[in-house]
Amino acid sequence: MIIQTRRMLGEFFGFGGDSNRVTFSLNAPDSMNLAFLGLLNPGDHMIITRVEHNAVLRPANHLERDGGVNVSRIAADGQGYIDPEDIRKAITPKTPVVVANHASNVIGSLQNIEAIGKAIKDTQAIFIVEPARRPALSP
Repeated sequence: MIIQTRRMLGEFFGFGGDSNRVTFSLNAPDSMNLAFLGLLNPGDHMIITRVEHNAVLRPANHLERDGGVNVSRIAADGQGYIDPEDIRKAITPKTPVVVANHASNVIGSLQNIEAIGKAIKDTQAIFIVEPARRPALSP
């Protein structure tokens, strides 16, 4: 049942039925903490956007303040959208992680996750998509 559910969620979020790309955790902040703590070390650089939910902001701010991680925050345009090229330009050799939410519960923008992924595909960065509010904004 869990594998079937993971496949269904993979289809819903648009990355096929690969059940290995879907994980479950207690909640979004728990997921982000697990990912960040597992992937980032002091001196690393991570990229987030300025339209992130607290599930991303709080752990990123904590790592910046207390963990020695440098955090870049990519601004959105007037409609709340992130330019994938802005993210790509911000990546350095010390950037193992790029994070973007799929949907904003505050302003309602749906980020073009596919375009962001393509923009950073040829880098060393792992792309983490925070999807918690995406189902609520689906037609």
